Amino acid sequence: MKKLTIYLLLIVFLVALTGTFSLAASEKELVVVVDPAAKGVTSLNPLEIKWGTLAINVIYEGLTEMSEFDGKYYPSLTSSWEMSEDAMTWTFKLKKGVKFHDGSEFNADVVKWFIEEMRESPSDYMVQSIKSVTVEDPYTVTFHMEYPDPNLLFNLSSTYMTIPSKEAIEKYGEDFGIKYAVGTGAFILDEWIMDDRVILKKNPAYNWGTELSENRGPAKIDKLVIREMKEEATVFMELTSGGVDIAEGVPAIFLEKIKEDKNIGVVEVPSARLYYLAMNTQKEPYTDIKVREAICLAINQEEILEHVFMNVGKVTHTYLIDQLEESKVPEEYKIRFNLDKAKELIAEAGWKDTDGDGILEKGGEKFVANLWVENVSVFRRVAEVAQEQLRKLGIDAKITQYDSVTFKDKLKKGEQELLIRLYGWANADILEWYFNSERMGYPNVAMLDDEKADELMDKAMTEAGTWEERVEYFIDYHKYLLKQFPWAPIYLPPVNVAIRSNIIMPEKIETPAYLLDVDVK
Repeated sequence: MKKLTIYLLLIVFLVALTGTFSLAASEKELVVVVDPAAKGVTSLNPLEIKWGTLAINVIYEGLTEMSEFDGKYYPSLTSSWEMSEDAMTWTFKLKKGVKFHDGSEFNADVVKWFIEEMRESPSDYMVQSIKSVTVEDPYTVTFHMEYPDPNLLFNLSSTYMTIPSKEAIEKYGEDFGIKYAVGTGAFILDEWIMDDRVILKKNPAYNWGTELSENRGPAKIDKLVIREMKEEATVFMELTSGGVDIAEGVPAIFLEKIKEDKNIGVVEVPSARLYYLAMNTQKEPYTDIKVREAICLAINQEEILEHVFMNVGKVTHTYLIDQLEESKVPEEYKIRFNLDKAKELIAEAGWKDTDGDGILEKGGEKFVANLWVENVSVFRRVAEVAQEQLRKLGIDAKITQYDSVTFKDKLKKGEQELLIRLYGWANADILEWYFNSERMGYPNVAMLDDEKADELMDKAMTEAGTWEERVEYFIDYHKYLLKQFPWAPIYLPPVNVAIRSNIIMPEKIETPAYLLDVDVK
């Protein structure tokens, strides 16, 4: 009898175990490596973030969504909107039946609460044009404007205005964004290992996707793993070995090898990224505009394109991506490599090679610069080429690498001299983000404190009644910034997305909407 009982228990155990294996085998998992520009987030709370990542965009949603292909705006958590003739009110009809991951309801009260919370966030400027919000009924809100804002729909579609659960924020307090992240998105947070990976499971109740995907939900995949990798070689090895399914921002150095792999396809998607070298305009000798201009003119963008990016992508000579109308400044404002002029300017600023060692000197001090980079291989390579270019000008640049968290902490203190970074943003208001004197240290890494710049910024951000006026004002602001030389613009990378052949992809990759259509063979 005892033996029979043991056999029966063993059979039950094996049946259960087999069922478990069967369930695990049927689970569809997708592993995505994010682009370097989306690395290093320290919170998954949209009300606290200073830069976005894919995880934010799949956990949360905003009122609207912008297509990366046609630049048009589509309803997301809204079903429709209407602007008054004088552009002083916007009325939004909200989708019904939308629930947060915790079961709480998305409605007009949540939207009103969210706009008020945004006023205390790092991205407060996105709602500064909204004077107040009126709840008309549970699914209708009206924004009363402080002034007309031609950029409102862009702001509402940004990562920084994705909407979290009011109830969850009140419940979890400071743990929200670290241990908990509750939105209305197609995926639910399961685990977050900071600087490594975010593990998410699909939201089975999700059925309100935008027009940017064929599937409105739920997602076809059961589990989404979003990974961060510092080294391009690691991305390459994981991709070719099958440890990664999709890699955003394929390293240029490995692009040809990846294209030769029959198990991997490469798709180019619209890019909004720009590499630059920034200078601390509050620290000597970079307080001297001639020194800053000399450094800008010493950076050979074409050389960096060739030696670091294998001629993939293109150089840039302004502070905005070239898809934007506001990047179209006259030629005299564009920053181009000119070493001879750079040497003339640095000499006019009083720097001379007095002892013939090739390093400039002034007042008995050698021109030794600290060049900071994040500890990522592509930034290191850009810094190494820039280091050699600065050496030709007579500047001895010492490269220091930091992990992403330490790097940003030091920037906030304003301790930097020179640094290599990139940003990703498809709107001219990135200039306000990086050069507003009220954002010193980070994100204003150039520490630019310029009254004229702030005046032009305010005009561009708040005084345009139409889109055409906004473009005009931002071009004026952009031109002034370029002539202050706080940055040396470098490079516009394409975003090449590598996809393994076992992944079924939609025709267009509209991040993050495409993840609803992705399937695994």
